Amino acid sequence: MLIRSTPDPELLNTYQVARMLGVNHQTVTRWRKRGKIPYTRLPGSEQKPGLVRFDRATIEAWLADRDGKNVSRETIVEPDTEANQVLTHL
Repeated sequence: MLIRSTPDPELLNTYQVARMLGVNHQTVTRWRKRGKIPYTRLPGSEQKPGLVRFDRATIEAWLADRDGKNVSRETIVEPDTEANQVLTHL
């Protein structure tokens, strides 16, 4: 029996993060590709890269930081996106 001393992080996929943030999954993908949201890539192979996952605690900290002085909404959300209206109300 395997006993872990620390709990595994709760890893979410793109759709789960989108639901958590109230945005479209394509918005989360765009943010990831632009380096605007923290993510992790699971191990893969040369032929198939690993899956993209998001650590729930890291995303929650990212959200909290966004509302603070370190990151403005403008650096996260592009103008004219549906997400801009949603995130303004968070």
